[in-house]
Amino acid sequence: MANDLDDPDYAAFAWARFRWMLKIMAGVSVVAALVALAGIWWWIGSMHWVTAAATLGGVGGSVMLGGVLMALVFLSNGSGHDAAVDAFNADRDPGRDSRG
Repeated sequence: MANDLDDPDYAAFAWARFRWMLKIMAGVSVVAALVALAGIWWWIGSMHWVTAAATLGGVGGSVMLGGVLMALVFLSNGSGHDAAVDAFNADRDPGRDSRG
């Protein structure tokens, strides 16, 4: 079964959209990490650089991970991979409804 990523033009579009989402989420994760750092600074005052680095890495990394996973969901759905898996499962289990 072919999917939309077999078409080179669509594959380029889908991956460009994926990279665009990652760039947006990188910006959002930087802003979220800086807001968290500012909030902690306001709440407890001066902090050790290790605490600041852990806050930036933890908050920024968590937000970026969520963005990457969501972008992969959009890539999988938009490229036809989800429909291909659903069709494959329907072929293997004829009694199964394609809606789940």
